[in-house]
Amino acid sequence: MMDETNHPRHRRYVHQHAKDWSATVDRADVFVYVTPEYNHGFNAVLKNALDYLNTERAYKPVGFVSYGCVSAGTRAVQTIKEVVATLTMVPPRGGEHPVRCKFSRRAGTRRLPARPVLAGQESLRQCVVGQHGEVPGIGDGQ
Repeated sequence: MMDETNHPRHRRYVHQHAKDWSATVDRADVFVYVTPEYNHGFNAVLKNALDYLNTERAYKPVGFVSYGCVSAGTRAVQTIKEVVATLTMVPPRGGEHPVRCKFSRRAGTRRLPARPVLAGQESLRQCVVGQHGEVPGIGDGQ
């Protein structure tokens, strides 16, 4: 959980793990957040990760992979879009492009089915490329 004494928008981090996290996020060109849906929202771990930093993500494109039971994470994506907009991140325009997957059960294990994930990844890649041009690491196996 966030343990810095200064507000994240000032970027005056005290702890080395916060400085390292800041540098990692600052280097990124685009973000894809994977989140389950819990009680019509996204999880606290993701909320903490978003709150921990402020300006490092500004004006960078963001996409979502969501999963859950009935809605496959649709409501989680709706709630997280408000948060990333406040952080001045750039979600896809022209409709939603989240990857919505339901778990499948096979031999007692749960896994995300590959076909919808790959289709959603391509949809998100096309949207990001259309809005921002080619972004290294999107759709090239990185």
